[in-house]
Amino acid sequence: MSPKTANCMQVNPSLRQSIIQQRKALSSALLTQFESRICRQIIQSHYFRSAKKIAIYYPVSGEVGTWQLLERIWSAHKRAYLPVLHTKNNFPLRFAEITSQSRFVDNQFGIPEPDVPYRNLLKPQQMDLVCVPLVGFDMAGHRLGMGGGYYDRSFAFVNHRRTRRPPYLVGLAYEFQKCSQLIADAWDVDLDAIITEDTLYAIQHHKA
Repeated sequence: MSPKTANCMQVNPSLRQSIIQQRKALSSALLTQFESRICRQIIQSHYFRSAKKIAIYYPVSGEVGTWQLLERIWSAHKRAYLPVLHTKNNFPLRFAEITSQSRFVDNQFGIPEPDVPYRNLLKPQQMDLVCVPLVGFDMAGHRLGMGGGYYDRSFAFVNHRRTRRPPYLVGLAYEFQKCSQLIADAWDVDLDAIITEDTLYAIQHHKA
């Protein structure tokens, strides 16, 4: 049984750390089980079926694992990408294709990234589906991240579209990361859906 939904109206460092610690406390057996269930829901979704270029992430600090999904992406003859951090351009995140021969280097946060030339990196707009890590989420599609704002800045263009279209942003989380309400800033980019071990939450966006 998952812990109850957190009351996340007021986001503060202690709340973020509390959720992260709860996530790290999950057993390896439960992590594998949840990852399988989340992976199954992703590949059954229309987001996955219609996508050709799919961005995942390198899981750290108890984030939902993505390696089972990576294998399914390859077996479906789709292309998989990992984010690469570049803070000196308008898009802090670019995306590098990952293959079975990929070599990795650690970025400034110690997170492995594919070691590829800058000219081979793709812009966020070139992705079809982006699997996004998160600390917390609510039913409006608001996301509590680690606080760096890299996804929000990289995908800010989504907020200027009248209709949602690729790249679709899908958060991967455990049920206990669901919050009653998150306060969003004007620059925050909402998710199109959140997938947990229990269900897929599709978010309805209303544009003026």
